[in-house]
Amino acid sequence: PYLRPHRHHLLLWPRHHPRSLGCSWVLPLFQVQILAQILALILAAIFIIVAKRRYGRFFFSTRPPLSVMLYQDMLRRLEKSGLVKNPSWTAREFLQSIASLPDAKRDLIRRVTEFYEKHRFSNSPILPAKEKEIRGLIESL
Repeated sequence: PYLRPHRHHLLLWPRHHPRSLGCSWVLPLFQVQILAQILALILAAIFIIVAKRRYGRFFFSTRPPLSVMLYQDMLRRLEKSGLVKNPSWTAREFLQSIASLPDAKRDLIRRVTEFYEKHRFSNSPILPAKEKEIRGLIESL
């Protein structure tokens, strides 16, 4: 009597096995595994590329954005002169806390803070001339 093979046996048989019921599309199991691994690698690569483009600034970068680095430079410079930002304060709250400083110094801090807020919380690019201007402001503190 002719025994019909189980479905999982078909994957183990070569294409032209006499009991393969003429199914030339059936692949041996090791070929199916290789194809599954290749497909998984392709999908993983696509996922990484999409994630990098969409969230790259936050998850794949080891250094902070330039606007954060410049703002931290300003805070370090101010800390040397005795002005310390409370860690729980936002940039605006820190700006409000320095109301007793002279107008010229407060204006420099305000300009750097506005630059920080604009570029930290938006996707706008930092032009080299603007970066140079902000670095000059920080140096003059």
